[in-house]
This record gives sequence, structure tokens and C-alpha cells, in this order.
Amino acid sequence: MDSVKKQTLLCVDDDKKNLELLEALLSPLGYELQFSESGAEALKRVAEKAPDLILLDIMMPAMSGIEVLAKLRSNEKTRSIPVVLVTALHAPEDKARGLKAGCDDFISKPFDESELIARVRSLLKISSYRDSLDEKEKLWNIIHGMSQPLIVCRPDWVITNLNQAAHRYLMPGTEFENVNFLDFIFDHYTVSVPWNELNDCTSAPKKFQIEKKGTERSASQHAEVNLEVFENSAHEVVSIVLTLRDIAGSAGKKG
Repeated sequence: MDSVKKQTLLCVDDDKKNLELLEALLSPLGYELQFSESGAEALKRVAEKAPDLILLDIMMPAMSGIEVLAKLRSNEKTRSIPVVLVTALHAPEDKARGLKAGCDDFISKPFDESELIARVRSLLKISSYRDSLDEKEKLWNIIHGMSQPLIVCRPDWVITNLNQAAHRYLMPGTEFENVNFLDFIFDHYTVSVPWNELNDCTSAPKKFQIEKKGTERSASQHAEVNLEVFENSAHEVVSIVLTLRDIAGSAGKKG
């Protein structure tokens, strides 16, 4: 069984005692901890492997935490890493500088253990959600460019997304937001199975066909539809994914 990937925290402080304290507070929580004693070293570590969260001291020699943060935010590869500025400064203008540079949160010295843990957990959760959205967006960018028509529906068959190929195949220029896929195909196509056999997606045939005769303005269409149902951990249907394979001109049988 694959082990769950540990979330990585990079702690940056020129004072070893502060790093030791962070290690004592955070290591029992199961995070993978990395440590840097200067801004330059921290930037090098981030370039080698981006952490999930950075705890960054403001007051450091040579390169301050604000300067490190500015460099992180100016780099496309590191600009979205959550950064918590760790500071003994309490003046409003100091926090304003941190916010202007792009920090996500502040933690004051001396550390309050419960506050530190709560901030870290909250930001890691937000970061994980943001990464999930980014990956989903990347996936849909790939899917939208596919040549095979693909449609995603809710369990009630209402279309939530479809790629460009599906849009072109079904009906160019038609708005498909909140359209019920079953109602649409039964209105515009001859379908190889009855509506009531498809309505319950969990017992519906995994393959069926749709066909439409051509007109003077449009070519005839005949496609095999492949149906796949996706469930969550509670075995509840969360989505229906349909792919279309054009079989116009082939000798495929209905059924």
C-alpha cells in the first residue's frame, strides 16, 4: 500500500534556537520539516524542491524575510507557495510591508503553540485545495483539446462540462449549461435503448448508440456512447462521464 505523501514545511530563521523550537512543536504532527538559517539558503532549497508551506523570519541579516518573500512572489514557479512571516515586530507598518510583499499570514514571537499549529493547518488545507483546483484546471485543458467527444453530467444527467469536440458533434452554437443530456439526445436523436433504461445511471447499459439522419445542411450522425459512473468513498454517484465514438458509415449494430 502506498504511503501518504507528507506535507513539507520549510522553516527559515537565523536563530538556531527558534528553529529547534519549531521542530519541537511541529515534528510530532507528522510534517516533513526542512530548515534554513539564511534567506539565500532558503531560496536555494525552494528552487530544488518547493515546500507546501514556508515559515519565514522577518529579521535576518544579509537578506530579510521581506526580501526573500518578494523574490518568491516574483518567480512564476514559487509565487503560489503559502508563506507565514514570523516576527517579533508589532508595528502596523511592519505588517503592512509583509502584506504588500505578499505574505499569507503572520505569527508573532514568542510562539503560541496552539496559534502556530492552527495557522499552519489552515494554510496547508487552503494550499491543498488550491493545488487540487490547479490540477483539475490542467486536466480540463487537456480534455478540452481532445479529438474524442467527452461529456460530464451530474447523477441526474444534467451536463456540467463537455469538451469542444462534444460541443461540435452534438450541436455547434447550442448552449449546454444546465441541459439534461438524456432529454437532449431523445429530442434530437434516435437512441438504441429506451429512456427509462438509461435514467438510472447505475443500472444503465455501459454502451448504447445515438443516430440522426442528415439534412441538406448537416451530415448524418451515428455514434456509440460509452458510459462510466464515478462514485465517492460512500458509494454515492458523483458524476457520469460519456465518450462518443463516431461510427457513421460502419456496420455497427444497435444495442
